[in-house]
Amino acid sequence: MDTSRPPQRPQHEQPGISDVGRFMGLGMEFLCTVGVPVGVGLWADYRWGLLPLFTLIGLAVGFATGLYQLIRRVGKEKDAGTPGRRDAGTKEE
Repeated sequence: MDTSRPPQRPQHEQPGISDVGRFMGLGMEFLCTVGVPVGVGLWADYRWGLLPLFTLIGLAVGFATGLYQLIRRVGKEKDAGTPGRRDAGTKEE
C-alpha cells in the first residue's frame, strides 16, 4: 500500500461551489447573530434615552454569541472531515 500520497476525496466531497454556499451561510448566520441584538439595543436606547448603552451591550452579546457559534460549527465540520479520527467514524491505519 502506497502511503506517500494523501487519500483522495470522492468526487461529491471535492471543494467547490457547495463550499461557497456553506461559507456564505456561516457569514449570514454571524451577521444575523450580531445584527439582531444591536437592533434591539438601538430600539431600547431610543425608547429609554440611554444612547449608546444598550447598543454596546447588544454588540458585545451578539459578537460573543456569533463567534461562539462560528467556532463551534467550523469545529464540527473540521472534525467530521478529518481522516484518521476515531470520533469522526473513520478507522486509523
